[in-house]
Amino acid sequence: MGIQPGNAGPSYQSAHAGSRQTEYDNQSSSIYCPSERDALNGSGRRSANTLIRALVLFAAVVLSAILFETTAHAVNQCPLSYEARARQREEWQKEAFSQELLRQEWQREKQDQEQLQLEWESEQKHREEAVEKQRRHEEEYEERVRQEWQKEMENHLKHQEEQRLEWESEQKHHEEAVEKQRRHEEEYEERVRQEWQKEMENHLKHQEEQRLEWEREADAYKHEMDKQRLEWRREWDQHVRLERERRQRERQERQKMNMFWGQVEAHHCTTYATREYTALLKNLPVDYPYRVEACKETSLEIHGTSYLPKDCEDKAGTASSHTITFMLTTYVGSGNHDWTLGSRS
Repeated sequence: MGIQPGNAGPSYQSAHAGSRQTEYDNQSSSIYCPSERDALNGSGRRSANTLIRALVLFAAVVLSAILFETTAHAVNQCPLSYEARARQREEWQKEAFSQELLRQEWQREKQDQEQLQLEWESEQKHREEAVEKQRRHEEEYEERVRQEWQKEMENHLKHQEEQRLEWESEQKHHEEAVEKQRRHEEEYEERVRQEWQKEMENHLKHQEEQRLEWEREADAYKHEMDKQRLEWRREWDQHVRLERERRQRERQERQKMNMFWGQVEAHHCTTYATREYTALLKNLPVDYPYRVEACKETSLEIHGTSYLPKDCEDKAGTASSHTITFMLTTYVGSGNHDWTLGSRS
């Protein structure tokens, strides 16, 4: 139920009056009353109380306006008012018209459903008749098929029995043939096994003979190689001894002939701390056959150290020229040095 329009005024006024009385009570409770304990400078406190009272009054006015708007809106929305009843009546008319349209639509659908029901019953009747006719036809066909199948089954069983008897006869002949083949294979395998055993014994015997033959040949080869090594050792020792004796004789001959190096020349450095030297071997006889060997075995003293030349070249182009030149390569510097010999044509 809503609020009567005629009674809205007094109730609203009483509520508004009650709220104003409450505001006045709140304002009266917040009124500043001076006392003997207050400080002398109380003007700031009074201004603060005035500001608070103004804020409280403004809040009361705002609440009153909100309450008024809410009450007026509730009065206008009352279902017993004329405007509300008119709107409600219009909505009812629209709803009644819609329900009438819906009822007519349902009526048409009901008629269509009844017509469809009649058509469906007619189709169902024809369908049942067709199904019954088809069922009788299928039963007759199944009966014919059953009789034919029964006849074929009897023929099939008869044929199976004949095949079984024939198969048993063939199985018997097959077992006899298999047994005969098995005995034949066993006899053949026994002959093959005996032959293989005989061949295996001959093969092992032949392998043993070959092993003994190989051992004899290996012993003979080892004995021959030991004999050959001893021969080579004796020949090598004899060669070394002859070579040592030859060098000793040549050294003695050079000492007798007083061969020495002359015209020692130092050339420009080829790389860092590396210098080349060339010299001529003096007092070399014309008919001396080992001139190059004499060059390689005659030492030359450079910077207080004796070195043998690395390469020698015989330049005896004429009968009057009997000199041999060689080139020395040495590293010069302080401390320990690694001296190497090089060649120069």
